[in-house]
Amino acid sequence: MTDRGPDIARQYLSGLQDYLGGGGEAALQGAYELGRRAISAGLGALEMQAIHQQSLVTLMRDTGSARESVDVASRAANFFAESLSPFEMALRGFSEANAQLSRSLEDLQAAEESLLNQHSELLAAHQALEAERRRYRDLFDFAPDGYLVTDLHGSIEEANRAAEALLGAGCGSLTGLPLRQFVVESMQAAFVDWLRRLPDADAGKAQDWQLDMRSHAGLTFPAMLRVHVVRDRAGLAAGLRWLLRDATEGKRIEEERAQFLVREQVALAQLAAAQRFAFLAEISSLLASSLDCESTLAAVARRIVPYLADWCFIYVVEPDLMIRFLCAAHQDPGNAALASALRRQPVCVDAGSRIARVLYEGRPEVISEAPESREGEAAPFRFLWEQGVQSLLLVPIVTHGQALGLVVLGAERPHHYQDDHLVLVDDLARRCALAVENAQLYSAMTAERDKAADANRAKDEFLGILSHELRNPLVPVLGWARKLKKNPNVVNDPVFSAGVETLERNALNILRLANDCLDLVRISKSKVTLEKQVLDLNQTVIGSIEALRPVTVLGDRTRLNQVMNNLLLNAIKYTDIGGSITIRSSANVREAEIEIRDTGIGIAPEYLEQIFQPFRRGSKEWLASDGGLGLGLAIARRIVEMHGGGIWAESAGVGQGSTFRLRLPLASPRLSAPDANDTVSTGRAPVASLRILLIDDQK
Repeated sequence: MTDRGPDIARQYLSGLQDYLGGGGEAALQGAYELGRRAISAGLGALEMQAIHQQSLVTLMRDTGSARESVDVASRAANFFAESLSPFEMALRGFSEANAQLSRSLEDLQAAEESLLNQHSELLAAHQALEAERRRYRDLFDFAPDGYLVTDLHGSIEEANRAAEALLGAGCGSLTGLPLRQFVVESMQAAFVDWLRRLPDADAGKAQDWQLDMRSHAGLTFPAMLRVHVVRDRAGLAAGLRWLLRDATEGKRIEEERAQFLVREQVALAQLAAAQRFAFLAEISSLLASSLDCESTLAAVARRIVPYLADWCFIYVVEPDLMIRFLCAAHQDPGNAALASALRRQPVCVDAGSRIARVLYEGRPEVISEAPESREGEAAPFRFLWEQGVQSLLLVPIVTHGQALGLVVLGAERPHHYQDDHLVLVDDLARRCALAVENAQLYSAMTAERDKAADANRAKDEFLGILSHELRNPLVPVLGWARKLKKNPNVVNDPVFSAGVETLERNALNILRLANDCLDLVRISKSKVTLEKQVLDLNQTVIGSIEALRPVTVLGDRTRLNQVMNNLLLNAIKYTDIGGSITIRSSANVREAEIEIRDTGIGIAPEYLEQIFQPFRRGSKEWLASDGGLGLGLAIARRIVEMHGGGIWAESAGVGQGSTFRLRLPLASPRLSAPDANDTVSTGRAPVASLRILLIDDQK
């Protein structure tokens, strides 16, 4: 028992007496508190039992009977039990604590076992991590690309062997060096600026730089740098990791790839161009195959589908400016037949309509998507959109600023028509315009040709009648003139003799004009026949004048005399008194040439060809001249051309004289030449020195 045991015993005896004396619940509460104090004093349950027995013995001494003793003992037991309540509670707590302790011990043992297992695992993980670190270090050191670790200022902290090799440094010698010093001078400022902005870059996003670097050995090479910002737990930039790669080979491969792509694009462009050229060539062939405008345009529409469109409509502008539906084309002939109903529907040509705008402006128009609202649109557009068409291309057929028609292309894909389509279709439209224009010109030419043929027939009829009417009265005139020339009274009278000669000469001129009219009619009807023979052209030129060197041609003497007479008469007629006329003849191995040059009134340049047309003359002076119908030169040219030769005029202008040149092919040596005796008297006088004076009494 502790030092406090006697106090507890006295307090217990006093409390028990109080309880037995009727203390009730308060006394029991005191017993409970006494038990707690006993526990606090270090007393146990056995000691409390001893105190109870001792107190009970003391109280039993005062009882008188056995029954009273039993009652005291029974009631004292309740008090004792209440005093032991704290001990029961403490015992339960101890038991619970003991159980908890046992459980904690078991947990500690399990934790110890777990820690041992974790230790083993951590040891294994550490060993694996160390092996992995060595492996990654080997990968870092022996990687084919250069790897660098630097601080935020670019100072090198680590470098693998590939980086050391690229920068021309020994093992470990790069540590502490600024990466900037390996950048070429021209790019260092930009490199430093990039470094400065790296900490603000997006986290986790690497940046690629292309720049030129220089190794320790001074070798410059294009480099590709990929840099990644390393950040700490707070997200702040803590360092830089670099991938360094020599881009020389990559640059070469990229250049080769770029060149290959360029060649491929060029090849594709050439193929597309060849296809376009083949398409345009086929279109041109179709357009040139016929002058029937409508049939050729219909063939073009069928060729356009499906190369350029799923649908093709062609409209033409009529002479009265009405727009007419010409044809429609589709891959399915049945669908194309559906569009034939559009022939009966009028085309909207209001000022605000698409068709009128395209025709008026002369520029293509693209409709990339079908509109949601189709109200107010032209019938062909509504038809195409109902057939599923999404894209439309309207191209005018224009020539010389005049709209001749319209090509409408439709595709079932939206946004189908691009700039290359516009260029191709514009070229196509120009070719169609040329074909339409050629067809129109051909129609106009045919109409004019028919009118010219009618006029030519009327002219021939007129000339035939004129010649007949002229020749009929000339027969008695010439007959009487020739009879009078032989009359002695006329011969002996100079006045009558001159008058009769003048009468005969002018009658012969009128007869020549009538014969010219007949010759022109015969030539136009190809009824002139030539009696060709080998002759001396000089004899034809100068007639009875002293013959020059023979120049033989194969021709009709009469007709060539007619040509020379016409040329000489023209030269005489348009050369004033005091002027001169020069005739030259020459020959080369193939042709003979006659030149008749005069110093007369000349010919305006614009008339040099017109004078060889019937009823045309060379100037107002020619028109004012008396005599002639303007047929001589036209007949002369036709006769010369029938001989296989040519005739033309030359003149420096009005008042500068004129020159007429006539060329005829020489006779073949196999043909018989003129008799040598005919050329004896010609001598060898130079042709250039020959001059002829002709006098016309009309002047």
